[in-house]
Amino acid sequence: MTFFELFFYLLFMCTLTLLRIILLIFILSFSFQVPEGHTFRGYPIVVNDSSPANVLGVFRRAQIATDILRTRGDAVRFALRVKVFSFPEDVKAIWVMLACKFKP
Repeated sequence: MTFFELFFYLLFMCTLTLLRIILLIFILSFSFQVPEGHTFRGYPIVVNDSSPANVLGVFRRAQIATDILRTRGDAVRFALRVKVFSFPEDVKAIWVMLACKFKP
């Protein structure tokens, strides 16, 4: 294995680990806000297109996102969180999470 192959392999593995950590923090930021007896539903996506129309298109095609928006119950609260990570070469990772908490 050449130096460059090793470098890019390590870079790839570190990036995956970083994305897993970011996703965990992203999800935990919602889950600590759920009181006893309530239910939490969430649907995270990652896109590289900053167009709101394309992001909404991803949510429209996902059945779970539709189910979240149609949630019925007591004390229903919805949340939308967006986090943008910029990388070199004008590459972006845009994390969007749609969530709700409710008392069934």
